[in-house]
Amino acid sequence: MTVAIASASVRAEIQLFGAMATARFKLGGCWVDPFFRAPWYDETQPDSFLNNLRGDFVCAPFGGTPASSFGYSDKWKNLVKHASKTTFAHGYPAHHVWELVEQRKDWALLQITDAPYFSSVTRKVVCKEGGILYLEDSIYPQKSMRLPLGLHPIFRLPEKLGEAKLHLPACKGLYTFPGAVDHSSMFETFQISRKADSIPLASGDVCDITSLPLPYCTEELVLLANVEEGKVMLDDFSKKYRVILEWDNSVLKSCLLWFSNRGRKAQPWNGTNLCIGIEPVTAAFDLGEEISANENPLLKNGIMTAVQLQAKEVCTIRHQITVERVIQ
Repeated sequence: MTVAIASASVRAEIQLFGAMATARFKLGGCWVDPFFRAPWYDETQPDSFLNNLRGDFVCAPFGGTPASSFGYSDKWKNLVKHASKTTFAHGYPAHHVWELVEQRKDWALLQITDAPYFSSVTRKVVCKEGGILYLEDSIYPQKSMRLPLGLHPIFRLPEKLGEAKLHLPACKGLYTFPGAVDHSSMFETFQISRKADSIPLASGDVCDITSLPLPYCTEELVLLANVEEGKVMLDDFSKKYRVILEWDNSVLKSCLLWFSNRGRKAQPWNGTNLCIGIEPVTAAFDLGEEISANENPLLKNGIMTAVQLQAKEVCTIRHQITVERVIQ
């Protein structure tokens, strides 16, 4: 089931499963939809999360412990090996059905109340005038604790090389994932780069991650650590629009980039999936609450990897998405 809301310039749908939001934005006389929807949406997958994957959702906590430590760099291998395995890779709220609490023409409030760690999590989605999709996630912790938190907006990509361009904020460094994201992964593990156009490959070459799609069939994660500004822009020259994601980086300090670039060959991905996740986080990549909330190599480098939550104090995460016209 989905909930539909709209203003004159934004039309949004919120899927009750995961409170995943998608939207169309009015540009001139046409409507633009920048969001990713899994191409297998009309099939039935054994994993409900994959079956419903789309748009923008909140991850509380963010990430899940890998099943194996194989392939991880030495600094991370023992952490992965000894961490307790988590049940939900994107947090309980992203894997379950939410309740619609209240709805008006241009906004809706949803809630989930039986999530581990939290008495409740709410999500307010607003279609604002001026072409703004505004989202506000409020997390009510059961007790004081440290947890990784994040948002998970996913955007579609054009088919041809060079038809999309990422504009990234200044940050402390761009860190490659400490292991292989997938069998197809090509980036050198746990390396730091100062430039987004010089991400090291295992082959010794470098890759420009701002020019999309990537020129390889691969699956990759790159962490923009301690961003100076909570703002990322993605240009789609094939459809002549720019999507702008802005968030409060006083809560979510970094940004994890997920490149799903035709790398995963297993079903339902089938080597054809093409999208980018632009995910504001305070987390150690997507390695789950135990690794993120305790000492790890990123934390040793001064990069916050968990949010300190206080009992009976709400933690509110705000972000917004807009679209504007762009020409190459």
